[in-house]
Amino acid sequence: MTANAITQLKPKLDGIEVVRVEVRGKKLRGKPLNKLNSMPNRFARFRFADLAGAGTELSPLTERAFLAMCRQDGAKAALDAFKHTKQARKVNWFWRSHQASWWKPEPMWQQACDALREIRLFPDAAFDAHDD
Repeated sequence: MTANAITQLKPKLDGIEVVRVEVRGKKLRGKPLNKLNSMPNRFARFRFADLAGAGTELSPLTERAFLAMCRQDGAKAALDAFKHTKQARKVNWFWRSHQASWWKPEPMWQQACDALREIRLFPDAAFDAHDD
């Protein structure tokens, strides 16, 4: 993810589609590990679209253009490219209506914080609240 780009997912040989989401850690800059839960959710900025699912439809040309821009430049840039056009409202609704229902970033951050404790990379005391 060094380029901050995610390529289109391809099914594995057995036909099951798998999604793997990774986020890069952030320097704590002196923040104690027990305050890790209070940091912004590193998964929240990701959005996934389920284009095979039901949702608002676009004209074939507009849909192909929008998806090509998403692949090339990312969804944010593609949505920006349609701003101030006749299709802007439809394209935005298409994007919102196809958001993947399985993507739940809220519990993922808590799970990641819990996993950091469970792998025992740091001593348990590092996660205890300290009075400073």
